Amino acid sequence: MKTKEEQIENIMQNFKWLHVAKAMKVLNWTWYSSKACPTVDEMKAHARSLLLDVCKPKLTGCRSGGFYASRDGKLLRLEFVVEYMDGDE
Repeated sequence: MKTKEEQIENIMQNFKWLHVAKAMKVLNWTWYSSKACPTVDEMKAHARSLLLDVCKPKLTGCRSGGFYASRDGKLLRLEFVVEYMDGDE
């Protein structure tokens, strides 16, 4: 298994950032701090921060700005989520 640093770098290099940027533009998705869609660099910085947060021992998932970073044991994952619902809502 790759180290957490290796996994984060792999995610940062291979995630489909331009697909997310395109979806955000189509949806006119903005973050609270801006009136425009975030840039790819802003998305990357935000996602890296979320991934580092889920490396903390008691945290297994963290979502913000459409991104969801999670950890299953030692495996890190990053998703961009447009819609979700759980059965309890």
